[in-house]
Formats: sequence, C-alpha cells, structure tokens
Amino acid sequence: MLFKKNDRDHNVIVIGGNTREEFMPDPEVGKIYHGFDDGKIRLSRLVDWKIIKRIDLDKDNVSNYLLKRIQKEIKDCYWLYDPEQTIIFKAVAVDKEGKYDREIGYCYFLKTLSNRWFGAFAWLWDSLLDVDNRWYNELIKEN
Repeated sequence: MLFKKNDRDHNVIVIGGNTREEFMPDPEVGKIYHGFDDGKIRLSRLVDWKIIKRIDLDKDNVSNYLLKRIQKEIKDCYWLYDPEQTIIFKAVAVDKEGKYDREIGYCYFLKTLSNRWFGAFAWLWDSLLDVDNRWYNELIKEN
C-alpha cells in the first residue's frame, strides 16, 4: 500500500491492496490494442495503443510527480478508477504502420471500478482499452 487513508496533512487515496475478479485481462507490454476515445465504442473513436511499460506502483521506482497525478486523477474521477490498484500501464498511440503517432501522444492506463482499463493523462484521447478485442470485433460484425 503506497499511502495511508488517514494521512494527517492530506486527503489522499489508497493505492494498493485488494484484488477483484477481472473483467478485462491485463494488457501485455509490446502489444498493440484498440482503444475508444472517451469509452465511446465507435469506429470514429478508434485509436491504437502500444503498451510500452508495466508499472507496479508498490515496487517500481515511480516519480512523486506521477504518483500525485495518479492520486488526483483517481480522486477527481472517483466513480471511474479503482482506488486500490497497484499496476498501471504506459502506452503510446500508434498509426496503421505501428509507428508512434505524435498527434495523439501517450497515456497511462488505470484499472476502473468495473475492472476495465481506461486511459489518463492523454493529450487528446483518453481511451477505453479493448484488451481482448471484444468491442472492436462487435463493431466489425455490425459494419
């Protein structure tokens, strides 16, 4: 556990602790996954993300700046993110050839309360990550 719930100086969020039944599997470093901007599952909202780093908030050397940003994001979006997560993933947007897409940039994927992966800190596209292609495959069937 990284932070105490009753920190005297700050109203902080606990990161670490309980595990829950997975709804969406964890992404794998090096793989490219589809994501949907704002969680809106439409082809017009599609962006591809390459997972470049798995970060264990309890064990890895993580900057205070990133930890504070994660805490703030979880607190501000309390209805979305799981406050007990310990693993996050850094990803970069990629184009159709798998090359870095500078216009979209990078983001961190955090676990949601419904055990999905949703992006945070993206320049433009905070995406719902489709790790097992369930939503993308449904879109393709419909079109």
